[in-house]
Amino acid sequence: MIFEEAKIYLVSWIKNFLDKPHSAFNDVSPCPFARKSLEEDKVIFLSSNVNLFPKTVDILNYDVLVYIFTDDISSYQLEKMTETFNANNPGLVALEDHPDAEEKIQDCVLNNGEYSVIFIQSREKLDYYRQKLKNTGYYDNWSEDYLNDVINR
Repeated sequence: MIFEEAKIYLVSWIKNFLDKPHSAFNDVSPCPFARKSLEEDKVIFLSSNVNLFPKTVDILNYDVLVYIFTDDISSYQLEKMTETFNANNPGLVALEDHPDAEEKIQDCVLNNGEYSVIFIQSREKLDYYRQKLKNTGYYDNWSEDYLNDVINR
């Protein structure tokens, strides 16, 4: 039950938050490519827990795999799982989102706020879209530490 509720919530979060322009990103949306991926069925939501999170994945024809954790997992555990996954999968990028680990650019809180999730994307595609955003002013308000942390995963 929690998985279906989380999926509905996250789809709404993508459409109603990640897709809306925000001044913190130079009036670009926090994740300007998410809604298009969602509408093209290139986002897949998967249920996971601490013991079942995969060591590697095949991203196939998807832009993003969204692993929704259905058990209690601490922010620290989620971060360590993400670090391990990234270390073992150089062609992929895993980014965690935990309700207790607020990520913020100026006044814009990026977390979904409710569910522990890991997003997995192709490093090549992610780097391509990051380059497209670089000249838009999208990263102008990011601290150097936060930018390095996100870009260098």
